[in-house]
Order: sequence, then C-alpha cells, then structure tokens
Amino acid sequence: DELRLLEESIESEGCRDEIVIWANHDKTVIDGHNRYRICKRLKLPYKTKSLAFVSKDEVKLWMLRNQMGRRNLSESQRAMMASRLTTISHGGDRKTDQAANLPLETQAEIAEKFGVSERSVRSAKTVEKHGAPELQQAVTNGEVSVSAAAEVAKKPKAEQKKIVAKGPEAVTAAAKKAKADKKAAPTAEPKDYGKCPNCAGTKWADDAESGVACTKCHHPHGEPAGGADEQRVTDARSKTIKTAEALMRAFDDLNLL
Repeated sequence: DELRLLEESIESEGCRDEIVIWANHDKTVIDGHNRYRICKRLKLPYKTKSLAFVSKDEVKLWMLRNQMGRRNLSESQRAMMASRLTTISHGGDRKTDQAANLPLETQAEIAEKFGVSERSVRSAKTVEKHGAPELQQAVTNGEVSVSAAAEVAKKPKAEQKKIVAKGPEAVTAAAKKAKADKKAAPTAEPKDYGKCPNCAGTKWADDAESGVACTKCHHPHGEPAGGADEQRVTDARSKTIKTAEALMRAFDDLNLL
C-alpha cells in the first residue's frame, strides 16, 4: 500500500522532504507525520522546517489548507476538511487569533474552494458534531463516504462504534438500511377535528401542555360553545389583544413603525 511504498523509499533513499513542525513546539509535527514515524522507527536522520503560529486554531487552519492542495483526497475527505474549516474560521478569539481574524467565509464559499457540494459539507458537519471518533476517522481515512457516515451518525455512539468495527462495508450497509427504513415508515395523517363550535374555524393547534385548540378563537377541542369555558376563551382572546397592543407600543417607542 501507499504507506509501505513510502517506507521502502525512505529506507533506500532517505527522507528527502522536510518534516514541518510548529516553531517552539518541537514535538508538534504539522506535516509529514508518516515520514516522521518511519524515520523514528528506522532511526534515520531527517530535516525539519519550523513555522510560527499564534494558536492551535491557526495551526489547524494551515494544515487544512495544506491538505487541500493535495489531489489524492476523495470528495468525502475534502468535505470533512471543509466542515472543519468552517468551524475554525468562525470560532476562536477573534481579537487575538490570527486564524479567526481571516475574513469569514460562508459554507458555500468554503465548499466551492474544496470542490465539494454544500450538501456534502452539511453531511460532514453532521459527522463532526454527532459521529463517534471512529466514524469520523473512517471518513478522514477515505474508508467510507461522508453521506453514509452522516446516516450512521444519527445512531447512538455505542452503536456507531460497533458498526465501524465491522468494517467499511458494514457502515455502508447500515446507512442504506437507515434510508430504507425512513422511506418505509408510514406518514402520520393529520387529524381532522372538524369545525370549531365557537367560531366555525377549521384550523386547530395541538399543544403538548394545553391540548388541541382552535387557532382562530383558542376554543378547546371537544368543548361546546359558551358555558363555563366561554370565559376562558374570552380571557385568552383578550390576552392576545393586549400582547399585540403592547408590542405595537414598543415598536412605536423604537421608531420602527
């Protein structure tokens, strides 16, 4: 494989490319990790190049942009990098972090720079936020697609880890099953509560706390018009009117009207 060929090359010709490290952080390799590990294991000499950065976010930003220029990355790998770039470029201390002081780029702009769709970046963001570390690594390594990983990321992390442990094919199969189950799930039909006995309206709102009520007059479903409940309906209508009037006065005070 690629790593084996790299080791054979270094063993026969030496480490020709410099290993980039974070200045004043000699143990922090930011480019050439595989070359560094091979040279250490084989006890071979290597050259280093130091670059100065203000923060870890700036280091990450440099690493992402450096990787972006390499053409051996799949669309899913580029999508994961784009997702991480959106996180870095919109975070951090925007007063001191040079990386964060770069012009803010929209998700669409970053997606275009990485040559991927916004949909792929959104999938990558789902994996980044909800995916188990093993699932994220599988995408970063190019073993599974970001779209499949995004489906699996919706499952509990413990289940994600079990799926990833079974291999890339298991991730793909789990994603396909999740999509199929979603399509097969029956769609709940909206309930027809008929006309409101108080105002003849036909639109109802189902609130978890107060139950079903008419959206026009707030009359509770299942209760006749008038009677003991009429006062409650009147109070609700009055409260709504007072709230609206208060908002109008607030807008007047703010010269928004």
